[in-house]
Amino acid sequence: VVARVGRRTVSAEEVTEAARRYGWSPREALGRLVARELLAAEAWRRGYAERPEVRRARRQASVQLLLQQEVEQAVPGVSEAELRAAFERRKASLARPEMRFVAYVTFQPLGFEDDAPDGGAAPADGGPADGGAARGSLAASPRAWEAARQQAERFLERLRAAEDPVTELVEAWDRLRRRLGEEKVRFERLPPVTREARLLPEFLEAVFELPEPGVVPRLVRTDFGWHVVVVERIDPAREAELDAVADELREELLTARRRRRLQALLERLRRRYGVEPSPHRDELLERLAEAHGATPGGP
Repeated sequence: VVARVGRRTVSAEEVTEAARRYGWSPREALGRLVARELLAAEAWRRGYAERPEVRRARRQASVQLLLQQEVEQAVPGVSEAELRAAFERRKASLARPEMRFVAYVTFQPLGFEDDAPDGGAAPADGGPADGGAARGSLAASPRAWEAARQQAERFLERLRAAEDPVTELVEAWDRLRRRLGEEKVRFERLPPVTREARLLPEFLEAVFELPEPGVVPRLVRTDFGWHVVVVERIDPAREAELDAVADELREELLTARRRRRLQALLERLRRRYGVEPSPHRDELLERLAEAHGATPGGP
Protein backbone atom coordinates (compact mmCIF):
# COMPACT_ATOMS: atom_id res chain seq x y z
CA VAL A 1 0.00 0.00 0.00
CA VAL A 2 1.44 3.36 -1.05
CA ALA A 3 -1.27 5.60 0.41
CA ARG A 4 -4.62 5.51 2.20
CA VAL A 5 -7.52 7.83 1.36
CA GLY A 6 -10.24 7.34 3.97
CA ARG A 7 -11.08 3.66 3.81
CA ARG A 8 -9.58 3.23 0.34
CA THR A 9 -6.01 2.29 -0.42
CA VAL A 10 -3.71 3.03 -3.35
CA SER A 11 -1.46 0.07 -4.13
CA ALA A 12 1.97 0.00 -5.74
CA GLU A 13 0.45 -1.99 -8.60
CA GLU A 14 -2.06 0.82 -9.29
CA VAL A 15 0.73 3.40 -9.30
CA THR A 16 2.86 1.29 -11.65
CA GLU A 17 -0.06 0.70 -14.05
CA ALA A 18 -1.06 4.39 -14.15
CA ALA A 19 2.54 5.48 -14.72
CA ARG A 20 2.95 2.96 -17.55
CA ARG A 21 -0.39 3.71 -19.24
CA TYR A 22 -0.19 7.50 -19.16
CA GLY A 23 3.56 8.13 -19.18
CA TRP A 24 3.61 9.69 -15.72
CA SER A 25 6.36 9.48 -13.14
CA PRO A 26 5.51 7.30 -10.13
CA ARG A 27 5.15 10.41 -7.95
CA GLU A 28 2.79 12.07 -10.44
CA ALA A 29 0.81 8.86 -10.81
CA LEU A 30 0.38 8.60 -7.05
CA GLY A 31 -0.75 12.22 -6.81
CA ARG A 32 -3.36 11.74 -9.51
CA LEU A 33 -4.66 8.51 -7.97
CA VAL A 34 -4.97 10.15 -4.58
CA ALA A 35 -6.84 13.07 -6.13
CA ARG A 36 -9.20 10.63 -7.87
CA GLU A 37 -9.96 8.82 -4.61
CA LEU A 38 -10.57 12.12 -2.78
CA LEU A 39 -13.04 13.25 -5.44
CA ALA A 40 -14.73 9.82 -5.51
CA ALA A 41 -15.14 9.84 -1.74
CA GLU A 42 -16.76 13.29 -1.79
CA ALA A 43 -19.04 12.30 -4.70
CA TRP A 44 -20.14 9.23 -2.74
CA ARG A 45 -20.81 11.35 0.39
CA ARG A 46 -23.05 13.65 -1.65
CA GLY A 47 -25.03 10.73 -3.03
CA TYR A 48 -23.91 11.12 -6.65
CA ALA A 49 -23.35 7.37 -6.97
CA GLU A 50 -27.10 6.76 -6.86
CA ARG A 51 -28.03 9.33 -9.48
CA PRO A 52 -29.68 7.80 -12.59
CA GLU A 53 -27.01 9.11 -14.98
CA VAL A 54 -24.23 7.65 -12.82
CA ARG A 55 -25.99 4.31 -12.56
CA ARG A 56 -26.42 4.26 -16.35
CA ALA A 57 -22.74 5.01 -16.82
CA ARG A 58 -21.83 2.21 -14.39
CA ARG A 59 -24.14 -0.16 -16.21
CA GLN A 60 -22.65 0.76 -19.58
CA ALA A 61 -19.13 0.32 -18.23
CA SER A 62 -20.00 -3.17 -17.00
CA VAL A 63 -21.44 -4.03 -20.42
CA GLN A 64 -18.25 -2.84 -22.11
CA LEU A 65 -16.17 -4.97 -19.75
CA LEU A 66 -18.31 -8.02 -20.53
CA LEU A 67 -17.97 -7.45 -24.28
CA GLN A 68 -14.23 -6.99 -23.92
CA GLN A 69 -13.85 -10.32 -22.13
CA GLU A 70 -16.46 -12.42 -23.93
CA VAL A 71 -16.10 -11.07 -27.48
CA GLU A 72 -12.98 -8.98 -28.12
CA GLN A 73 -10.48 -11.05 -26.17
CA ALA A 74 -12.17 -14.38 -26.87
CA VAL A 75 -11.93 -14.11 -30.67
CA PRO A 76 -8.85 -15.94 -31.97
CA GLY A 77 -6.44 -14.13 -34.25
CA VAL A 78 -6.30 -14.61 -38.01
CA SER A 79 -3.64 -17.02 -39.21
CA GLU A 80 -1.57 -16.42 -42.33
CA ALA A 81 -3.30 -19.34 -44.03
CA GLU A 82 -6.74 -17.85 -43.31
CA LEU A 83 -5.57 -14.45 -44.50
CA ARG A 84 -4.24 -15.84 -47.76
CA ALA A 85 -7.41 -17.87 -48.35
CA ALA A 86 -9.53 -14.77 -47.85
CA PHE A 87 -7.27 -12.85 -50.22
CA GLU A 88 -7.65 -15.49 -52.94
CA ARG A 89 -11.44 -15.36 -52.58
CA ARG A 90 -11.49 -11.57 -52.80
CA LYS A 91 -8.59 -11.06 -55.19
CA ALA A 92 -10.69 -10.05 -58.18
CA SER A 93 -12.81 -7.56 -56.25
CA LEU A 94 -9.76 -6.05 -54.54
CA ALA A 95 -8.05 -5.27 -57.84
CA ARG A 96 -8.42 -1.71 -59.07
CA PRO A 97 -9.35 -1.12 -62.74
CA GLU A 98 -7.81 1.60 -64.85
CA MET A 99 -9.35 4.96 -63.99
CA ARG A 100 -9.39 8.05 -66.17
CA PHE A 101 -10.07 11.59 -65.02
CA VAL A 102 -11.96 13.46 -67.69
CA ALA A 103 -13.15 17.00 -68.36
CA TYR A 104 -15.12 18.08 -71.40
CA VAL A 105 -16.97 20.96 -73.00
CA THR A 106 -20.26 20.40 -74.82
CA PHE A 107 -21.43 22.61 -77.66
CA GLN A 108 -25.22 22.27 -77.60
CA PRO A 109 -26.74 22.65 -81.08
CA LEU A 110 -30.03 24.12 -79.93
CA GLY A 111 -28.15 27.07 -78.54
CA PHE A 112 -27.11 27.88 -82.11
CA GLU A 113 -30.64 27.59 -83.49
CA ASP A 114 -31.79 30.98 -84.83
CA ASP A 115 -35.41 30.16 -85.47
CA ALA A 116 -36.42 27.39 -83.08
CA PRO A 117 -40.18 26.72 -83.20
CA ASP A 118 -42.46 28.09 -80.49
CA GLY A 119 -39.92 30.64 -79.40
CA GLY A 120 -37.16 28.05 -78.91
CA ALA A 121 -37.01 24.76 -77.11
CA ALA A 122 -35.03 24.22 -73.90
CA PRO A 123 -31.32 23.40 -74.17
CA ALA A 124 -30.37 19.75 -73.88
CA ASP A 125 -30.65 18.42 -70.35
CA GLY A 126 -27.78 16.41 -68.88
CA GLY A 127 -24.78 15.12 -70.77
CA PRO A 128 -22.98 11.92 -71.76
CA ALA A 129 -22.59 10.94 -68.12
CA ASP A 130 -26.36 10.66 -67.80
CA GLY A 131 -26.38 7.72 -70.18
CA GLY A 132 -29.75 8.85 -71.60
CA ALA A 133 -31.07 10.75 -74.57
CA ALA A 134 -31.07 14.53 -74.80
CA ARG A 135 -34.45 16.19 -75.01
CA GLY A 136 -33.41 19.55 -76.39
CA SER A 137 -30.62 19.00 -78.93
CA LEU A 138 -32.68 16.48 -80.88
CA ALA A 139 -35.00 19.34 -81.85
CA ALA A 140 -32.14 21.38 -83.37
CA SER A 141 -31.90 21.80 -87.12
CA PRO A 142 -29.00 20.52 -89.28
CA ARG A 143 -27.87 24.14 -89.59
CA ALA A 144 -27.63 24.46 -85.81
CA TRP A 145 -25.68 21.20 -85.57
CA GLU A 146 -23.24 22.45 -88.18
CA ALA A 147 -22.80 25.81 -86.45
CA ALA A 148 -22.11 24.05 -83.16
CA ARG A 149 -19.64 21.71 -84.88
CA GLN A 150 -17.68 24.59 -86.37
CA GLN A 151 -17.43 26.32 -83.01
CA ALA A 152 -16.36 23.06 -81.38
CA GLU A 153 -13.70 22.46 -84.07
CA ARG A 154 -12.13 25.86 -83.42
CA PHE A 155 -12.17 25.16 -79.69
CA LEU A 156 -10.55 21.75 -80.24
CA GLU A 157 -7.75 23.19 -82.36
CA ARG A 158 -7.03 25.78 -79.67
CA LEU A 159 -6.69 23.03 -77.07
CA ARG A 160 -4.46 20.85 -79.24
CA ALA A 161 -2.08 23.78 -79.70
CA ALA A 162 -1.99 24.65 -75.97
CA GLU A 163 0.95 23.70 -73.76
CA ASP A 164 -1.45 23.01 -70.89
CA PRO A 165 -4.72 21.70 -72.40
CA VAL A 166 -6.43 21.29 -69.03
CA THR A 167 -5.91 24.90 -67.99
CA GLU A 168 -6.78 26.10 -71.49
CA LEU A 169 -9.96 24.00 -71.46
CA VAL A 170 -11.29 25.78 -68.38
CA GLU A 171 -10.13 29.26 -69.31
CA ALA A 172 -11.25 29.06 -72.94
CA TRP A 173 -14.63 27.64 -71.91
CA ASP A 174 -15.11 30.49 -69.44
CA ARG A 175 -14.40 33.03 -72.18
CA LEU A 176 -16.83 31.29 -74.54
CA ARG A 177 -19.46 31.03 -71.84
CA ARG A 178 -19.29 34.76 -71.23
CA ARG A 179 -19.42 35.52 -74.94
CA LEU A 180 -21.91 32.92 -76.22
CA GLY A 181 -23.93 32.06 -73.10
CA GLU A 182 -24.28 28.81 -71.15
CA GLU A 183 -27.10 27.63 -73.40
CA LYS A 184 -24.44 27.05 -76.07
CA VAL A 185 -21.39 25.76 -74.19
CA ARG A 186 -21.26 23.65 -71.06
CA PHE A 187 -18.29 22.43 -68.99
CA GLU A 188 -18.18 19.34 -66.82
CA ARG A 189 -15.56 17.33 -64.95
CA LEU A 190 -16.46 13.68 -64.37
CA PRO A 191 -15.71 11.43 -61.40
CA PRO A 192 -13.04 8.79 -62.16
CA VAL A 193 -14.14 6.83 -65.23
CA THR A 194 -13.61 3.09 -65.73
CA ARG A 195 -14.41 0.98 -68.79
CA GLU A 196 -17.55 -0.16 -66.99
CA ALA A 197 -18.80 3.39 -66.43
CA ARG A 198 -22.39 4.15 -67.38
CA LEU A 199 -21.58 6.63 -70.12
CA LEU A 200 -22.86 6.83 -73.66
CA PRO A 201 -20.87 4.26 -75.68
CA GLU A 202 -19.52 6.75 -78.21
CA PHE A 203 -18.31 9.02 -75.41
CA LEU A 204 -16.74 6.17 -73.41
CA GLU A 205 -14.95 4.91 -76.51
CA ALA A 206 -13.36 8.33 -77.04
CA VAL A 207 -12.28 8.57 -73.40
CA PHE A 208 -10.31 5.30 -73.67
CA GLU A 209 -8.80 5.69 -77.12
CA LEU A 210 -5.85 7.77 -75.90
CA PRO A 211 -2.79 5.84 -74.64
CA GLU A 212 -1.86 8.71 -72.30
CA PRO A 213 -3.44 11.89 -70.90
CA GLY A 214 -4.22 14.60 -73.39
CA VAL A 215 -6.81 16.00 -75.77
CA VAL A 216 -8.98 13.52 -77.67
CA PRO A 217 -8.02 14.56 -81.24
CA ARG A 218 -11.55 14.49 -82.61
CA LEU A 219 -14.97 15.77 -81.74
CA VAL A 220 -17.38 13.36 -80.11
CA ARG A 221 -21.00 13.62 -81.18
CA THR A 222 -23.84 12.42 -78.98
CA ASP A 223 -27.50 13.39 -78.76
CA PHE A 224 -26.41 16.11 -76.36
CA GLY A 225 -24.18 17.88 -78.85
CA TRP A 226 -20.53 18.06 -79.84
CA HIS A 227 -17.99 17.31 -77.12
CA VAL A 228 -14.38 18.36 -76.79
CA VAL A 229 -12.82 15.87 -74.38
CA VAL A 230 -9.62 16.08 -72.34
CA VAL A 231 -8.22 13.13 -70.37
CA GLU A 232 -6.54 14.86 -67.45
CA ARG A 233 -5.01 11.85 -65.72
CA ILE A 234 -4.80 8.07 -66.04
CA ASP A 235 -4.41 5.81 -63.02
CA PRO A 236 -3.37 2.42 -64.41
CA ALA A 237 -5.06 -0.80 -63.40
CA ARG A 238 -3.53 -2.42 -60.36
CA GLU A 239 -3.59 -6.05 -59.38
CA ALA A 240 -4.38 -6.68 -55.75
CA GLU A 241 -1.37 -7.57 -53.59
CA LEU A 242 -1.72 -9.31 -50.25
CA ASP A 243 0.71 -6.99 -48.45
CA ALA A 244 -1.29 -3.93 -49.52
CA VAL A 245 -4.65 -5.23 -48.24
CA ALA A 246 -3.59 -7.55 -45.40
CA ASP A 247 -4.61 -5.18 -42.59
CA GLU A 248 -7.99 -4.49 -44.20
CA LEU A 249 -8.70 -8.19 -44.75
CA ARG A 250 -7.56 -9.15 -41.26
CA GLU A 251 -9.89 -6.58 -39.70
CA GLU A 252 -12.79 -7.78 -41.87
CA LEU A 253 -12.25 -11.38 -40.73
CA LEU A 254 -11.96 -10.35 -37.09
CA THR A 255 -15.08 -8.18 -37.33
CA ALA A 256 -17.05 -11.10 -38.79
CA ARG A 257 -15.85 -13.37 -35.99
CA ARG A 258 -16.76 -10.82 -33.33
CA ARG A 259 -20.21 -10.43 -34.86
CA ARG A 260 -20.81 -14.20 -34.83
CA ARG A 261 -19.55 -14.53 -31.27
CA LEU A 262 -21.74 -11.64 -30.11
CA GLN A 263 -24.80 -13.20 -31.72
CA ALA A 264 -24.04 -16.52 -30.05
CA LEU A 265 -23.62 -14.76 -26.69
CA LEU A 266 -26.93 -12.93 -27.08
CA GLU A 267 -28.71 -16.17 -27.93
CA ARG A 268 -27.37 -17.80 -24.77
CA LEU A 269 -28.43 -14.82 -22.69
CA ARG A 270 -31.90 -14.81 -24.22
CA ARG A 271 -32.33 -18.44 -23.18
CA ARG A 272 -30.95 -17.71 -19.72
CA TYR A 273 -32.93 -14.59 -18.87
CA GLY A 274 -35.80 -14.63 -21.35
CA VAL A 275 -37.11 -11.72 -23.41
CA GLU A 276 -40.84 -11.07 -23.35
CA PRO A 277 -42.05 -8.19 -25.55
CA SER A 278 -44.96 -6.17 -24.29
CA PRO A 279 -48.30 -6.99 -25.95
CA HIS A 280 -48.48 -3.27 -26.75
CA ARG A 281 -44.99 -3.17 -28.25
CA ASP A 282 -45.97 -2.30 -31.81
CA GLU A 283 -48.37 0.41 -30.74
CA LEU A 284 -45.79 1.97 -28.43
CA LEU A 285 -43.11 1.88 -31.12
CA GLU A 286 -45.47 3.54 -33.58
CA ARG A 287 -46.12 6.35 -31.12
CA LEU A 288 -42.42 6.81 -30.43
CA ALA A 289 -41.67 6.84 -34.16
CA GLU A 290 -44.31 9.49 -34.79
CA ALA A 291 -42.97 11.59 -31.93
CA HIS A 292 -39.44 11.42 -33.37
CA GLY A 293 -40.39 11.61 -37.02
CA ALA A 294 -38.94 8.17 -37.74
CA THR A 295 -40.14 4.68 -38.65
CA PRO A 296 -40.33 1.92 -36.04
CA GLY A 297 -38.28 -0.58 -38.07
CA GLY A 298 -37.25 -4.05 -37.01
CA PRO A 299 -39.35 -7.17 -36.62
